[in-house]
Amino acid sequence: MPRWIASLVLLLLTGCAGSRPEAGAPPLAFQPVRGEALLDLGAFRGRVVLVNLWATWCAPCVAEMPALARLQEVHPADLAVVFLSDEPPALVRAFLADRPFAGTFGTVEAGRLEEPYALARLMRPVTFVLDRDGRLVETVRGARDEAFFAERLAAYR
Repeated sequence: MPRWIASLVLLLLTGCAGSRPEAGAPPLAFQPVRGEALLDLGAFRGRVVLVNLWATWCAPCVAEMPALARLQEVHPADLAVVFLSDEPPALVRAFLADRPFAGTFGTVEAGRLEEPYALARLMRPVTFVLDRDGRLVETVRGARDEAFFAERLAAYR
């Protein structure tokens, strides 16, 4: 196997964090799994938002969820953790039935994920950090621990 392919596979499997400030994050509407009305990321303006794109079949995603949920519990006024999956709502609800994680859980059709969120079509988990003004300030590829995300929150508060 060529070295560049091995490097690409390693990058996709392990992920990497990177900063890329932008003028604003594109809107993203989603269906909450515990509610009827559509929500948009703009509803969380005024708080740092971690938009975590995950899947029930993704072991690193599931391993990362408790850390993000703990941060949501500790910083409810400063942080909104939004967990989004492109799986059917019933599947996500069943997955969450015995996992009382803090945060907002929703579903979105993969075909509706536009840039930069379309990265989730290639890898999971991927987390987008939005500052209090709704600007995309960082894209985190791959699973991270609570300390990493606590540092991100501190940087953008």
